[in-house]
This record gives sequence, structure tokens and C-alpha cells, in this order.
Amino acid sequence: MNMKLFPLICGHLQCRKRIFLPYADKEQTVSIPIVAFLIQHPDGNVLVDTGPNPHVYDDPYSIWGNLAKSFKLIADKGEDILSQLTLQRNFCF
Repeated sequence: MNMKLFPLICGHLQCRKRIFLPYADKEQTVSIPIVAFLIQHPDGNVLVDTGPNPHVYDDPYSIWGNLAKSFKLIADKGEDILSQLTLQRNFCF
């Protein structure tokens, strides 16, 4: 039985470090990777997490509302999960 695990980076979230560490300087920010995982298994593929809603890449406020003020999405075109799965011929389902 041969399985493969593929981490797929779907961009990063930038936010104030203070959200996670209350005593951090309020001007410090942290960048958090948004990761999805594809598991290829002989019996079929499994996608674990799917990253953000694809519409977030164009208009975060429409999906996240006021959370978009606290979390800034940093992503290049093509980092959404659909683009990554479509472009990778290895990920045939």
C-alpha cells in the first residue's frame, strides 16, 4: 500500500500577534500559513481542509465580514485550493 501526502499552501493570514499572545507588542504582526492536505491512497484521494472560500481571494469582506479587518489574506493568484488541484496533473481524482 503506497500513500502520499501533499501539503498545499493556500496563502497566509497576517494578523496582530497579540491575538495569540496577549502580552505581545500591539504593533507586532505574524504570518500564519493556510494549509490544506491531499492524501493520495490506492483506494482514493482525501482532501483535508480546503483553505479559505475561493471568493475570499477577491473580496474578503464579502465572506469574512468584519473579521477581514483583523485578518489580512496574503496570497498569489492560483494559491486557492481549486487552482492548485486543477493545475497539478498528479492530483487526478
